[in-house]
Amino acid sequence: MTDDEFLAAFEACTIPFPSEWTHRAHHRVAYLYLVRHPLEESIARIRTGIRRFNARNGVPDGPDRGYHETLTQMWVRVLHGLLATTG
Repeated sequence: MTDDEFLAAFEACTIPFPSEWTHRAHHRVAYLYLVRHPLEESIARIRTGIRRFNARNGVPDGPDRGYHETLTQMWVRVLHGLLATTG
């Protein structure tokens, strides 16, 4: 699947869940948004997208499951820093 196809599948919530909605897939989404949009817009898109994807797949938010703002912010900012320093 190309990057554009993958991002479209994420936005349409059609990535097979849970088999293909992995941590690697989360990072791929973050990377694809970061190379297309500024940091804050990327974070907003990721937040909205993951919450929508989880809701569509019946994943409840909780301390050990679902969307986690702190972890999302951390990983997106780490990836943003890596892209800024290494390209």
